[in-house]
Amino acid sequence: YVANSGRDDEEKASAKVTLQRFASGLMNNKISQLDLDEVLSHISDRDANGNLTIREQITDEELRAFLAAAAQKADAAEIPAEIEPVDPSDELKQIIDNALAEP
Repeated sequence: YVANSGRDDEEKASAKVTLQRFASGLMNNKISQLDLDEVLSHISDRDANGNLTIREQITDEELRAFLAAAAQKADAAEIPAEIEPVDPSDELKQIIDNALAEP
């Protein structure tokens, strides 16, 4: 989403740091499943059965809201800006897959 957004290079770099911090917080259990659900609500939908579906297309505004929520959760969990490198797309995919597998 970030790479294809209308954001400039500086915003994309900032988004990458935000996603890395958020993923780190999830992996270290400093950010909860409820927090994940709240953050994902900006780029996903739940069906009548409660199943989460990530939208294939999102607007720049939805992306901004998602990233702001992710940054807020990372800040609240006191995740530092400089963390060990994490590929946020792989980690977020794993977290989302795990969330989708839960009843």
